[in-house]
Amino acid sequence: MNELIEHKSWWQRKWKWLTPMVAIFLMGIVLVSSSEIGENISDITRAYTDTDLVDNALEKAQENEEVKHF
Repeated sequence: MNELIEHKSWWQRKWKWLTPMVAIFLMGIVLVSSSEIGENISDITRAYTDTDLVDNALEKAQENEEVKHF
């Protein structure tokens, strides 16, 4: 009985939702990378990876009395 059932490939079953999702994902990447949001994300990433910046920030925070009270 199972020989009569035609099995579709993975792509034939999933293309209707996968294609628009890939297009939306790619458009989102383009929009974020070309906007100010992309610049902000890269600045934040750079701040987290720059050890000198983090060390200096910790030193300044330890010297500040207002920060010590928290």
